[in-house]
Amino acid sequence: MVSNARTEPLIAIMTCPICGRTHSAEAINETIRETLESNPQICDSPECQAKQAARNTEAEREHEMMIAKQKAAEDLGQRIAESNLQTYELGFDPHHAEANVALSAWMVRAVDQSVWIYGRTGLGKTRVIQNAARLAIRDRSVRYWPAFDLVARLTETSKHPEAQLRDIYSADLLIVDDLGIANMTEARLCALASIVDRRYIGWDQMRRAQGSEQPTFGWSSYGRRRLMGGQIWITSQVSPEELVRKLSAINAADAAAIVRRLADMCVIHEAEEVR
Repeated sequence: MVSNARTEPLIAIMTCPICGRTHSAEAINETIRETLESNPQICDSPECQAKQAARNTEAEREHEMMIAKQKAAEDLGQRIAESNLQTYELGFDPHHAEANVALSAWMVRAVDQSVWIYGRTGLGKTRVIQNAARLAIRDRSVRYWPAFDLVARLTETSKHPEAQLRDIYSADLLIVDDLGIANMTEARLCALASIVDRRYIGWDQMRRAQGSEQPTFGWSSYGRRRLMGGQIWITSQVSPEELVRKLSAINAADAAAIVRRLADMCVIHEAEEVR
């Protein structure tokens, strides 16, 4: 026997979480009704729908920002690992009695330029330039090399320089710390001249693009990825004039070419005594 009795629909009574008005929705069973009433949906009014859509958009934006921050942190960690900064880290404490605060302040202002800092040993040049490199590495790739180790590597890779030194050529910022005659040979001086020439090409590209004799290399400058980086930081214990005299004893032509290129590219600053 077939029953003609009609089953009354289950109705969930909900309070809109946006406007506070009550509204109802049909449920196919008791479990769904309880779920709807304990987790009320917004009502069908255009105002509430628009507010919910705006909330969804904002949530999506915040999620995308979180993913971007995570990726930026991962990228920064990778750049630091590749930079050599951790290998040679000395640390800069601005509160230490021997910290060269004046030099550090100057370097922070010049962080987007190519610079050459010279001065006798003990003025904090290495600590200051490493500290500035940690600022620069937030938006560019950095390679830090003590000159002694860099020139040693140049001769070790002399058979296949393009394959093995491409990383040095392409880094956005190359730092050569304590450039001098220590451990320098004619072959190493020639290889260093090749590195400087490649940096000069990238630097000149940026100079022409910006129409400036002293181009800047901040984050906004890297819209087009170059095959060769252009920014360079140098430290030395002697002035450019004295350095070219010292290196000329090894090879006068290469010495003159290296110092001339670097002097063209860099803002030159003499480190002052720590006070």
